[in-house]
Amino acid sequence: MDIGQDEAQLVLQHKKDQFRVEIRKKKTDSLIQQKRLKLFNKNLTNLDSFSDADNSKSDQNTTQDPQNNILSQQQIQQQQVSTLDVQVIRDIESRLLQCQKDNNIEQMRSILIQLVKIVGTYPSPINQMFMTSLPKFVISIVNKHGPVNDPKCKNYAAHILANLTAGTPMQLQELFQLDLIHILIEQIQSKDVELADHVIWAFNNVLIDNHQPENLVRIFQERPLIIEDLCYYFTTSCNNPNIQFQLISSVILSIYCLSRIHKTTQSYYNQLRIAIPYLAKLLDVHHPKEPNTVINSMSSLPNKNKSMILSNNSNQNQMNSENCKPTNLQSTNSNIQKSDQQVKQKFLCSVDLKMCALIITDLSEGDPRVISDMLKIQVDRIMLRYLEQGIDVNEHFLTFVIRTLANMSSGNEFQTDQLLQKDIYSYLNRFLEHPKEQIRKDVCWLISNLSAGNASQIDVFLNKNMLQTLIQRLNVEQSIHVKKEILFALSNATAQATKEQINKMVSNGLLRVFSDNLDPQYETELLIEILEGIENVMMLGRSDDLNNNQNAYSHEFEGSGCQRKIQYLYYQKSDQTVVEISDRILRSYGTN
Repeated sequence: MDIGQDEAQLVLQHKKDQFRVEIRKKKTDSLIQQKRLKLFNKNLTNLDSFSDADNSKSDQNTTQDPQNNILSQQQIQQQQVSTLDVQVIRDIESRLLQCQKDNNIEQMRSILIQLVKIVGTYPSPINQMFMTSLPKFVISIVNKHGPVNDPKCKNYAAHILANLTAGTPMQLQELFQLDLIHILIEQIQSKDVELADHVIWAFNNVLIDNHQPENLVRIFQERPLIIEDLCYYFTTSCNNPNIQFQLISSVILSIYCLSRIHKTTQSYYNQLRIAIPYLAKLLDVHHPKEPNTVINSMSSLPNKNKSMILSNNSNQNQMNSENCKPTNLQSTNSNIQKSDQQVKQKFLCSVDLKMCALIITDLSEGDPRVISDMLKIQVDRIMLRYLEQGIDVNEHFLTFVIRTLANMSSGNEFQTDQLLQKDIYSYLNRFLEHPKEQIRKDVCWLISNLSAGNASQIDVFLNKNMLQTLIQRLNVEQSIHVKKEILFALSNATAQATKEQINKMVSNGLLRVFSDNLDPQYETELLIEILEGIENVMMLGRSDDLNNNQNAYSHEFEGSGCQRKIQYLYYQKSDQTVVEISDRILRSYGTN
């Protein structure tokens, strides 16, 4: 991304190293823990359009509610192992091999459709499949350079392969030995949308399998541009809307799984950045502008397991966009804008949207260059729109929104100014009283990043009455974790404040607040932060006249109890840093 020289310097300077500007490095618990099996359902798939006439009737009893197509973990565990006789699978294998020998493509299609139905019906006979050479045969058909080039056969075989990858780690290892990863990556690169629907599903089952972490590394070694390949499908129109929406969901899951891998190289990190505009656009067009929308219904859907799902039967409009390869964030965003009008209907489930938000949250951690990218495509505006919804937004989703903004606020001063210009404080006040402790804690952490600013940024902090608001919240807050974040925010505000600003803080009782919270039982990090805040205040209380030793805040320092409590810490606290700061304050500003 091209940026000017002045901005480039700002980007390379991380915000205010001497202040406490926290970056959350700990990954949130995975939203996806189970591999997924594709269920065959004639009303929800495209297979019938290719099959014989007797297979073309739709099942009238099939549910049309997309939410009912997600099976819960409990339902999955209740499924029994298939009792299908392995001989049935062996007979299918023999017939397929004979079709290949005779080059009878029509008959091969018919048999593969039958196999799709068998493997996609609960309980699935995956174990029986691996007792034969069918997995090898299926992979050979999916292989771009395999012996069968018929698109329909490849499509059916890819559907079967997607379910084979939902097998056990040992079974998946057998597929790896058949060069599964290379074949999947090649097909993803081929940009065949209908085939990609199944191939990316299989790819996700590989990513979700935690028993083979070395295969994740191999993916990037073999195809460093895999994220770019996946993002292509965000901007590609498709003749089948059912496949399109399911495909978008699968691509989100792929990027989510890849984003959970430790980012070991800058090139890998840069690849993940390519996905940001697409994910941001999906969040933008799914914003809940009216009641009972997808975000409001999040709490009713699975939070941790998106396990085995049927093909999506939604009848919404297709996501239509230019078929162009993204080369940078600016051109990528331009491509997405062209499809904005075609994506107004909401079709993604809550887990998809949570994954979009979580990926953006993870990528916003610690790199000012990424924060700059996000500001340019207005990720902050999108997140603030969700904050506008207030308590109507699911709390887990809300956590990702707040943490993204908090990470963005940890950037340089130029980036923080852009957040302040959008009046971010006005969005945050209501969440200081949120019933969930974690929400209040994260909001106060965000404010502490904003208050760790220069004098003009502290002016905004004071003019928005955030000092009084935080002090009032501190007086009624029960959680020590939230109190800690509030005290960090107050202390950060003193670091680059002017005398006039410090005067306003002291007149609003800041020294009293610091004194009341100098509790020896508090953790050392918090005590140090409070002591540094007191020292910052007292330092600006000195007279400009070198011959005048009076401190403007001496009365408040002693009357608020600061001096007495610091003396107690000096004698009772064992931490060396606490003792040193206490000694410095008492020597410089103490009386008697």
